[in-house]
Amino acid sequence: MKTPLKCIAPFITLLFAAAGHGCTTEGSPSGGGDWPQYRGPNRDGVVLNSPKLLDSWPKEGPPLVWTSEFIPSYACGGVGNPVVADGKVFLYSNRKEPLDGGQKYKFVTTQSLIDMGWNPDLPDALAKKIEEARVAPARPPTDRSAPPWNAVDKPTEAQLDAFLAKNPELDKYLKDFIATLEPSDVKKFGAYIKRRFCMCTKDNYESAYSWDKLVKLSTLRDWECESDFEMRVKLGQTFGVDENLNCVRIYRATTLHDTVYCLDAKTGKTIWKKDFPVDEAIVKAVRHLGDWGTFIGYLGALGVSSTPAIWKEKCYVAGANGLYCFSIKDGALLWQAKSNVNGLPSHASPLVAGGIAYHQGSAYNAEDGKLIWSQTQDGWGVNFESPPLWSSGGKNYVIAFCGCSKQRGWVNKWGCLDMETGKILWHLEGVRGECIYNPTVNGDTLWTYSAEPNVVRKYKLSTAGAELLWTYGDRKNPIAGNWVPWQNHLYILAGADRYSPAHVDCLNLETGASKWKSATYTDCGVSIVPPVVADGKMFNSICRGNDHATRSAWRPEDAASGVYGYALEMVRASPEGGYVRLGKFSPGICNFSSPALAGGMLYLRLDKCVACYDLRAK
Repeated sequence: MKTPLKCIAPFITLLFAAAGHGCTTEGSPSGGGDWPQYRGPNRDGVVLNSPKLLDSWPKEGPPLVWTSEFIPSYACGGVGNPVVADGKVFLYSNRKEPLDGGQKYKFVTTQSLIDMGWNPDLPDALAKKIEEARVAPARPPTDRSAPPWNAVDKPTEAQLDAFLAKNPELDKYLKDFIATLEPSDVKKFGAYIKRRFCMCTKDNYESAYSWDKLVKLSTLRDWECESDFEMRVKLGQTFGVDENLNCVRIYRATTLHDTVYCLDAKTGKTIWKKDFPVDEAIVKAVRHLGDWGTFIGYLGALGVSSTPAIWKEKCYVAGANGLYCFSIKDGALLWQAKSNVNGLPSHASPLVAGGIAYHQGSAYNAEDGKLIWSQTQDGWGVNFESPPLWSSGGKNYVIAFCGCSKQRGWVNKWGCLDMETGKILWHLEGVRGECIYNPTVNGDTLWTYSAEPNVVRKYKLSTAGAELLWTYGDRKNPIAGNWVPWQNHLYILAGADRYSPAHVDCLNLETGASKWKSATYTDCGVSIVPPVVADGKMFNSICRGNDHATRSAWRPEDAASGVYGYALEMVRASPEGGYVRLGKFSPGICNFSSPALAGGMLYLRLDKCVACYDLRAK
């Protein structure tokens, strides 16, 4: 099932803030030397004082300088982004470690197959008979309260009995079927048959693996791999189509860790690494959040995917256990604050300015971690959005978002908080189900993307409120993508959704008028990764094929090349001349991960490591 873009974008598009000649992070240069937080020095994807960069790339891409040690990503480590400061590269990974240690995962085991509905002792003829009855048209409809057969805890007999009691027609159908079997088969397999029939509702058979799929999966028992990509390729080769393992399978095969890496920016060598096992209560809570089908389920599928922030010799990281503060010199843990929003983690990255570290609706003293204020009771900070910083009249403000919709669980309220006191200056209500994200601040203006009705909006900010200045896009011309501001223009990598061909739009920042719009791409779907701009060039992480959804598991060409993930394109950022691609290469960028660009060096999170490329013109 294709997941709507409005369900997934909030946790991917994390931190945006002051663009152009706006504010910078204290302790970090505003030029091209550092990339100290998500979206760079000014939290907008812009490198202001970049050195001259290459005007084109060969087919294989720019020169590779180094690759780091093994660092798992995506379903095995999240999709957080690297940052660069003080000659070091920092990265957070919500690392899933194989139960037996080492780097090899066993995602398909005998026990996991049994949990999914397989029975190693079941004769083929009986299995066929059970499966035909399970999905037969005569099977009565049921409600959707089936026991969590594939979730964290195996359903008990009491749960199965309670489900059947609520669905008496299914209960009778099951008993009538069992009455047709040999008594010896009933004695041996009766409990299995009962559970198998409760594994799905009549209109959702795919929620339980078919017997044929389980038999194919059983050929992969105890097969070892180093990454989610390798497992997906193996699944594709086994099934011949895109095939995913439920995220719960991955959690059951691993232990969860908050891991922070500090690498030498020149060599990629590890300077220090800090690892913290995630509290078991948090692991259980996240695993219960579900799989790809729900808004918050992406936390369950990928784990936490935040990006560090560097401020005055300190590294701030939002992990599953809460907010950490490390010394960038040696990785010493200076302080830690647990999440106080329902006890759950978030993909949102920390915001640090003016001696205050803000995360998930709470503000802490950036030096010692003491709580200054908390504005979480009304839902502020309860979402995946990383808030931008707005500075006005010598004061700092947080443009914060609120996951207060009980009906949908998506953001439908946002507003302005005083960063020193937490006072709510004002807030705006969205329509029911509206998802506000991609916040980007430029001076006293703010851009947001709204999933209802798929438009970009520009607001003028003041301490009294936000005034809507212009809207770009409509239901006939939806804009579901990401953007970067550059020299009085806004460049949008846009499209109807992440499964549709993409195009690049160039808008006038002041008026919202379109300067040009490219033809739709023939080789990618719309990206939900924020672009980067430097030296008049826009860098886009893009899907590598129209039918290659961002969570797509396998294509034959991927398996043959050994490369999975996003490609990177370089586009001319100019209001004149339209769309011009200057280069493209496919190193296998971790899905959803955004580039870091510092001093002409490009840092990418790949499937199994961080890689550094030299973009500087010779």
